[in-house]
Amino acid sequence: LDEELHISCLIISNLSNPITVDNFCIQYQEKENPKIKIIFKGKVTLEPGRNIIKFKTKPKRIGNYVFDKFWINLGKLLLSQSEIDKITVPITIDSSESTLTLDIMAPPTLALKQEQYILIYIKTNNDTVVNGSITLSSKEENLFERINGKEALISVIADKAEEQNTKCIIEKNTISVPECSKHSAISIQIPILELSEVDIDHDVSFDLFYEKDTEEQYALSLELTLQFLHPFKCTFNAIYIQDSMYFVKCLLLSRSSDPILILDYDFSTEENIEILEDMNEVLFNTTIDPEDEISFMWKIENHSQEKMLANLHLSYKFGVQESAIDFDQSPPLLFNQSFDLPHITKEYSIEIQPIGESLNRKGLPIEFTYNIITLTEQMEDRIYEIIPIEKTYIILGKTKGLLQKEEQSKSIKIKIVPLSCGSILLPKVSIEGNPAIKENKYTTIDIYPKLHTGCNTSTVVSSLE
Repeated sequence: LDEELHISCLIISNLSNPITVDNFCIQYQEKENPKIKIIFKGKVTLEPGRNIIKFKTKPKRIGNYVFDKFWINLGKLLLSQSEIDKITVPITIDSSESTLTLDIMAPPTLALKQEQYILIYIKTNNDTVVNGSITLSSKEENLFERINGKEALISVIADKAEEQNTKCIIEKNTISVPECSKHSAISIQIPILELSEVDIDHDVSFDLFYEKDTEEQYALSLELTLQFLHPFKCTFNAIYIQDSMYFVKCLLLSRSSDPILILDYDFSTEENIEILEDMNEVLFNTTIDPEDEISFMWKIENHSQEKMLANLHLSYKFGVQESAIDFDQSPPLLFNQSFDLPHITKEYSIEIQPIGESLNRKGLPIEFTYNIITLTEQMEDRIYEIIPIEKTYIILGKTKGLLQKEEQSKSIKIKIVPLSCGSILLPKVSIEGNPAIKENKYTTIDIYPKLHTGCNTSTVVSSLE
């Protein structure tokens, strides 16, 4: 069936001249159902004597066929003959084989809570489709119930014809297959969504039923496993700089078996958080290979004394290779991760007290007490150092020392000698390991010109936040 049937017919003409037959027909009928016919016909020219005439046709039904009759038209003359069974051969028409192929294309990994697409790809080859449907099913639970009522995108490319695009509503887990001729390609994109909170696999089936123009019916089925997971594993940590400033580092590990293309990102925080620097512009359109990782880094200042919330938003696509799905045209996927920004625990407090009440003069030593107060339990000894902020003075005395872990406080006396007049910043305290220091305000003092006569005025100390 569905293949051309050829017969040869020997006709002897007793006429002395050639004759043209406008319509030469040979008819067979199905043995069990005489209403089903096979007809060979054509216009032929018969020469005097023996003529071998060849005919061809394409049968439409299976069955066992026997000769019924033949007839010819000579102008208005119709000649018919049916009593030649003994010299005709019966014809048996068997069912044709299905040449249609069915393929399912999906990323090896699919993201949880993201609407994505699976491609059903059909090639008719030597078959036709006059009626067809695809039923979707899942063993563990009916994954496809969530897409009922949604649209499937269908594209049909017939042999040497332009692409035809249509849409079909998915009903009862079933998609209608459009009518197609031979050598056509059908692409059906269906949405899919898994709402699980944890990684999950689904064994799914795609059952295709179709009917050819010969009224033959066929069924094809494919099974595959769809893997849904969270595409990234995120870890966050903070690197303290000073005061309320620190770096936030996000380590993003790919859990997909396919490359992932990072299209865009956004990092947002609450009002009390100031993003001082974004160091991640080079990560736009970056590809992460399977089980590889990339790092994001932001410099921020946390003006709050409490934990604050931050959000990382990514748009990305799976970079599936050698796929018939046009992932460049598919919408990007979204990934959101919220996390608490760390509240920096102050480990030390610094208090600066001037000694004496004389007016600060250029070239004269000024004495201060630096009190370092331990606010948290320390696991090790640390070295401290008193460091000048500017070059307008020199420091007299010991500027380095040891903070023992069991010490609750430590008092350090220093002297500075101003080298110029005006406001100067007092030295700051630096502690090994760069811990967070509470109320570490750098104070300023006003320096006046040196006088030849003394006076009893007080030290002037002002605070610079």
